Amino acid sequence: MFEGQVVKFLLTSFFAIFLLIAVYYLINKFNFYLPRAGKSRYIKLLEVLPVGKDFYLALVEVGEDRLLLAFTNSSVKLIKEFKVKDGDSDS
Repeated sequence: MFEGQVVKFLLTSFFAIFLLIAVYYLINKFNFYLPRAGKSRYIKLLEVLPVGKDFYLALVEVGEDRLLLAFTNSSVKLIKEFKVKDGDSDS
């Protein structure tokens, strides 16, 4: 009786582990996109430079454009817009 419970437990455990590995493989194989904080398909934060207390410069890539932004806790301003040339992208 006790051996049957152990075998049942082991089979159930192996099935659960196999199922988790299969789901992980399928998600990576078919590249399902699960949104995460700070990760985007089209917008990339290339660099942030602190300039002063609560004042930063950020270089952001949006599609084929790069934007130099200045921001504080209460505002964001576009400083300059750059066009990305072929072969100039970091990706």
